[in-house]
Amino acid sequence: MIENQITLETIFQNIKDTKRLPIIFVGSGITKRYTDKKYSWEELLKRCIEEYDDNPTNKYKWYRQKIKNEYGIEENDSYQMYKYLGTLIENDFNLSYYEGKIRGLSVPEEEENPLKYFIKELLQTYKIDEKMCQEIEELKKLKDKMVTVITTNYDTFLEDHIFVNHKRLIKQKMFVDSELGTLFKIHGCVSEPSSIVLTHKDYENFNKKSKVLSAKVISLFAENPVIFMGYSITDENIRNFLKDIYTCLENEEEYRAFENRLIIIEYEKGIQNPIVGSHSIYFDGVQIKLTKITLEDFRLFTTSCT
Repeated sequence: MIENQITLETIFQNIKDTKRLPIIFVGSGITKRYTDKKYSWEELLKRCIEEYDDNPTNKYKWYRQKIKNEYGIEENDSYQMYKYLGTLIENDFNLSYYEGKIRGLSVPEEEENPLKYFIKELLQTYKIDEKMCQEIEELKKLKDKMVTVITTNYDTFLEDHIFVNHKRLIKQKMFVDSELGTLFKIHGCVSEPSSIVLTHKDYENFNKKSKVLSAKVISLFAENPVIFMGYSITDENIRNFLKDIYTCLENEEEYRAFENRLIIIEYEKGIQNPIVGSHSIYFDGVQIKLTKITLEDFRLFTTSCT
């Protein structure tokens, strides 16, 4: 316990010594941890299918099989699989709505996409998990400790409760404003349903602009640490973003400086004391090293960080 705790404290003391505020990437694990909206990406898609099919689990499997057969997508290629899943589900959901089969939803005329409006209705209201109130209070201490917040989450938990001082920028709007003191919602927000990145087309449009975001972050991580929280180390959003940044680097010195500033905070149930160690991500012949901190109680992270 002592060795791990000292290591954890040392990591964040080194951050404090730089006198530079970190950039933080926040994933869906945070919303699941602190609210009643406990959807993974797969669970969210199944919940949408539930509106027009009596057996959403089987329908979800049917979609995956169709994608594998028609597009040659491998079962383990979750990033590509989810893009096509979003496309097929959007088509069937919207057709079902216009056919009058989804009666519990009333989409305003100005909204062009029933599925994205449904996701807004599903996620825009939530309840805080009362058991986590104390931990949320600790997490609020991060609001003045992060120079920039980047999230793929659609919901508004972060801006409602944690990073209340940050200016929220949604999708394309992030490319015309400063990155300092901002909360970038790079996959859209329920406050603007049309902004939600869900389908293959949505992702293609996003990918065309993602290098601009990478360039913004590159200008920051030259001196600022980068923390990932609420994501899995295997999350495709992290891997693709890191790859975009890595390809922009020019020499070994820049590679090492980048890796030394990468920290991922992972939740694992039953971890009594933080586990701190190095971890590597491999993709397309590239290896990126980072510091991985595994813990159950995020208060240990916020206490060390603040």
